[in-house]
Formats: sequence, structure tokens, C-alpha cells
Amino acid sequence: MINDIFGEGGWLSEHLDNYKTRPGQVELAEAIDLALEEGHHLLAEGPTGTGKSMAYGIPAALHAFTTEQPVVIVTANITLQEQLYHKDLPLIADILDGRLGVEDDEGPLPRLKFHLVKGMANYVCKDKIAELEAAGVMDDWFEAIAGWASFTQTGDKSELDVEYPRDIWGSVSCTPDDCTKSECKYIESCFAFKARGAGQGTAQVVVTNYHMLYTDIMVREATGNQVSMLPPYKVLIMDEAHEAVDIAMSFNGFELSPAVFKWMAKGLTKVAHPDADRHYRAIVRCADNFFSNLHGSWSYDILRKPLGYDDGLVFALRDAVNFIRAFCEDQPKNEDSRTVSRLKTMTKSMLKKADEVEGVTMNDRLPEGNVYYIDKNHKGYISLCCKVVEVQDYLRQHIFSHKTVIAVSATLATGSSFKFIANELGLHKEEYQGHVGESPFNPERVLLVVPDIPAPKQRDQHMASVARVVEHIAKDLKGRTMALFTSYKALEHVNKHVSQRLKGVKILVQGELPKSRIIEVFKKEKNCLILATSSFWQGVDIPGQSLSCLIIDKFPFLPPSDPVLKYLEEVIEADGGSAFFEYSIPKAVIALKQGVGRLIRTEEDFGVVVLCDNRIDTTGYGKQFLKAFPVGHFRSDTGSLADVSGFLNDMNS
Repeated sequence: MINDIFGEGGWLSEHLDNYKTRPGQVELAEAIDLALEEGHHLLAEGPTGTGKSMAYGIPAALHAFTTEQPVVIVTANITLQEQLYHKDLPLIADILDGRLGVEDDEGPLPRLKFHLVKGMANYVCKDKIAELEAAGVMDDWFEAIAGWASFTQTGDKSELDVEYPRDIWGSVSCTPDDCTKSECKYIESCFAFKARGAGQGTAQVVVTNYHMLYTDIMVREATGNQVSMLPPYKVLIMDEAHEAVDIAMSFNGFELSPAVFKWMAKGLTKVAHPDADRHYRAIVRCADNFFSNLHGSWSYDILRKPLGYDDGLVFALRDAVNFIRAFCEDQPKNEDSRTVSRLKTMTKSMLKKADEVEGVTMNDRLPEGNVYYIDKNHKGYISLCCKVVEVQDYLRQHIFSHKTVIAVSATLATGSSFKFIANELGLHKEEYQGHVGESPFNPERVLLVVPDIPAPKQRDQHMASVARVVEHIAKDLKGRTMALFTSYKALEHVNKHVSQRLKGVKILVQGELPKSRIIEVFKKEKNCLILATSSFWQGVDIPGQSLSCLIIDKFPFLPPSDPVLKYLEEVIEADGGSAFFEYSIPKAVIALKQGVGRLIRTEEDFGVVVLCDNRIDTTGYGKQFLKAFPVGHFRSDTGSLADVSGFLNDMNS
């Protein structure tokens, strides 16, 4: 069946102009099809350009038709979800239309049905819009959103041309913390509930994200399987599977900040009771004091024992809960049930946050398997965080023990080994099979240049040299360059340097515009330079010569202050292992492979990677990072930046 679809003259060729069979795609599809048929776990790497979504989407659809059971596909970013739902799955439905199933008296053969499940926060809330309209809010942003909400059929924010800040969208969107569910007067027309229910029960393929996958697990566990976010399923396809563990760590932990408590307590300001404002101000005051003290005790180290103080925050939260409960009980039955329902929902959030604060402040000791730390972002804002590092048992219990899992990514293996990712997922060697796909790209269309500059350990000299490298190349190529950095500090240093020296080149800096807008401008205007950090190391697709050179400042090792790394260093080294070789290097190789993958997106593409890290040659472990580059790529013998334009000119001619 796979060859009938992917082979020369096959079903795919009937629907795609200029279709060419890609051996790597066919082999990946065959490996996935076999795994689904036999019911074994598969870890599969499909290099950029393989066509992974079709390679797993078609076997998934075939399996769903054959078994009459839904297949769930989970991804890490909304862009890929939208691509699957709006492009790939409709194409698969067309390809398979009329070819599968058994025709009966009721009509023609069935067509593939698929459904997209997003989080509630993606949808506008009719109740909040009505509430803000009643309050007389007249801001331009609100009028624009309210106008759109009056005619949209989906309420999905992806329809909007503007990317609103989180606080603005949060004031008009659905959220689990304040949704009154069946008691809301708009429940019958609620966009979030309609989207979840429409077609989900009959869909053969369901697309969602990792947060929704883990939310489904949480809800099923809390309700004894009486409530779920996803349909019952036995097959799970995990795309971008290299992110599954990190997302699970964060999902099962928490992140607390002053803004979290102010936002959560905001509902108290709408309570018509003289004591409501007192409780609101108590929570805000205690939270401000607590995080002010945290700021004073901040360090790069992880927390090794409870803090020993909470500045009255736990009491303020629980006292407010008691007040809300008493207030709700005193309300007549015919009183505004919306307000009462929201307040009851808010108490659950308050109690959860109170337990989280108490667990890291006043308990005798911190729970094992978790890492607690005080985080300070590049703007200096403080938050109290927890990550559940030991997620292997969680993934095994809820996913791998009773489902067939296909874990796919362009960057899942280190070399040809899946040992690192299997350990992260909690899989033993005998529990899975591995497949490394063949790249469709000619490696000789890639040049690696390692310039002769100071090593990264000479921090100031290295940073200054990287700035000069970026300036030289962007000036020489008249843009057409993206520079990826491992820290905001390095990005800001280079931005300051080049913005004073580059003329005729538009500098696009991460954070100054939305990511999608930066990519759009870069593709359109040609003479651009992108300066970016972690979020641009993946999920960026710029085919053609708009992007001709990719500069990487150094190996993307986790910083020594990373809390998960600190935790694992202690655990691994206590067992006699080496966290550097067993965790840091494989993690960095996979991250570098993600970054390098931004350059070559089609068979016609060619370009240069400039790696400003001489450790690839001067250290014993440096050779492992060559695994991040396509086998057979060219390497500059001299490391001269002149080789960049020379190679590009040769390829153009």
C-alpha cells in the first residue's frame, strides 16, 4: 500500500504537480506503517526535507481506517498543527478518497475525517466580551476584537491579523481558571466548546499539542476517566518528539510571579462586598513582599531546602477562599450565577497556588524528583519555578505502557543512536525500534566555515570577534544572513555593534517584532539580517537565497546555571557517570542540529554555516558536533570569511 501511494505514478503523484519520489520519505513511511501494524514503539529521525508529515500522516490515516480507531498526532508548535489541519490532512483525505473502506447501500466509500484540538486560550470568550461591553470599555483594541467576535464563525485567534499582547488577549479569551462551563449563558454557542466537540467523536485523525496531551492525562486522572480532552486512542504520533520531555517537565511543575497572583485575585475586585477589596489588596501586598524577598535572595543555584518564609501569602490566599465561599453561600439562588461560578472556579486556582507556595516555603523538605529555583529573565523579572525532572515514570504510566507510540523529529538521534532520547523518554533498548532517514539534500551544497577567533571561554574577546564576523558577512552579502545566539547578552552586544556600522541592511531583532513578522519581512525584503536566540533555532522556514548564511555564535550548551542541568549533574555524578558527556553534549548536539536545519530547506537551496566555536577542532568532544551537519558537507580549510561569498558565488554560477 505504501508504494502504491508514494511510488512513481502512485496516488500522491496524481495530486501533486512535479511529484518526485523521495527514498527517505518512503522508507520512513514504511517503518511507521510496520510499527503501527505490529504495535511496537518507533523512534524515527526524518531529516529536513524528508516530508515527515506525509510520511506519518498517511500511515496514520490507513491505520485509523483499518482499525476503526482514532489516531492522535501531537506537535510542539501551532504552526505545524495549522499546516497539518489546513494543508496536509486535506491532501491525504483527497488522496485516499474513494479508495478505502467497504462500499455499502448507504452510499459511497467514507472520506477521512480529521479534527484539530487547541487549548481554550486560543478562543475568544463571548461572556468576557459581553462583560467588557457592559462596563463601557472603548479601547481601540477591544473594539477591533469585539467587532471580529461578532461575525467570526470559529472565534480562533489565528484568524486575526494582529498578534495581541498576552495581557490583552487574556482579558477576552477563554481560560480554564475562570470558565463557568455549563453555567455560562453562552455555553451553547461557546467557541471553545464547539471547537472541542465538533467532529472529535467521529474524527479518525486528531491533531493537538503537547500541553493538550498532558492536560488530557491530568483531567482523566482527576476524574477517573469520566472527563477527557481527547477521544479514546491507542496510537499516538509524537512529532517534534525531542521537545516532549522538556514540555512534560514544565507542564507538571509551576511558575509563580507577582503577575500570576494579581491576575488570579483580580476577580475579587468585581465582588459587591465591602471586604472584597481588602482581600484583593492583601494578596497583592503579600505577593509583592514575597517576590521582593525572593529577589534579594536570588542566586544561580537551585533551592536545596524550603525557603522558610512566605510573607503571609499562603494565609492571604486561603483567607480569601474562605471569604469567597461564604459570599457565594449567601447569594440568593436567582442572583447572577455567572459571578458565583467564576468565583468558585477562582477558589480552586487560589488553593492550588497556596499549596504550591507552601510546598516550597514551609514544608520540612522539598519533594524528590523536582527541581525548585528562582528564575530571573533577561529583563530582571523574578519568578519562583518548579520542574518535575523525573518524568520517565509519568510518560511510561500514561503513554508508553498502553499505547503504540511513533516519536518523530528532524533531530532525534545523535549520530545514528537513539540512546539519549530513549533514556529521556524512559524507554529501554528492547522496547523500541529506531529508524534514521536518508536526507534528500545534497550535502555538497553546504559549506562549514569555522573562523580563527578566540575560544568562547575568552568571553569578551569571543563576543567582540563574533560581532565583527556578523558585521563582515552581513555587509558582504548585503543581508541574507541569520545569526543565532545562545544568550540575550551576546545578541544585545552584537546588535549594538552592527547597528552602528551596517548601512543598507535592515536589522531584525528578536523581541522587537513578532517572530512571524520578522520572517515575513526577511523573506520579502532580501537585504535583511536576523539576530535571534533560542526560539529561532527551530520552527523557522526560509527557503531560497533570502537566507544564504547562518552564523552560530557557539555550541548551544545549556548554561551552567540551568536548574535541570544542575539537578542532573548531582544525580548522574552520584551514580558515577558524567553529566557533561551523558546529558550536556547530546542535548547540545540535537540543539545545534536544529539550528543548522534552518539553512537548507529545499533541494535547490545552498548556503554557508559559520560556526564561531573552535572547540569543534580543539577538543576531544568537538567531533561529536560534526553529527549536527549533513554527512559529506564541505569544510573551509582556511576558516577565512572570504570563503563565504566565494562559495555562494561558485554555487550561483
